[in-house]
Amino acid sequence: MIGGVASSTDWSWEKLGYVDRIMRLFAADLAAERPASGGGDVHFPRALARAVISHYSSPGDRVLDPFAGWGTTLVVAEQLGRSAVGVELLPERSAAIAQQVGPSTVVHTADARDLGTLHLGEIDLCFTSPPYMTAVGHPQNPLTGYATLDGDYRTYLTRADRCAHRRG
Repeated sequence: MIGGVASSTDWSWEKLGYVDRIMRLFAADLAAERPASGGGDVHFPRALARAVISHYSSPGDRVLDPFAGWGTTLVVAEQLGRSAVGVELLPERSAAIAQQVGPSTVVHTADARDLGTLHLGEIDLCFTSPPYMTAVGHPQNPLTGYATLDGDYRTYLTRADRCAHRRG
């Protein structure tokens, strides 16, 4: 997974140049799209999701966001005619996503480390922004919704990486 882009279909290092052009968005774009209840939470703009999803998938493809957060990937995937599937640990965020998407978009309130138990089927594109954690001085564990103080960066990277390799 490079820059949040992973796909089971054709992609290459050269195509990432396209994503690099999209990354030149202004901070104002991010601030304008921040959910009202998002506080200081990290997110990425719809323009980035739109560029990646439209470039790396086709209408009708299944797009997965295993760390759905505020639903940016799911909303944009649905707008682009993709079948959207999300996994979000926090029930209040799953509910917020459900308010933004139609009935064909599936949002699982679950732990992304348990993707294999969700039986998601074939996924054409996985696009996500994993929960934020610094390498040092960050005792809150992002994989528990920051609810516990057992955060360890090496463990976090290992467990987040396992999410990308599980199949349902």
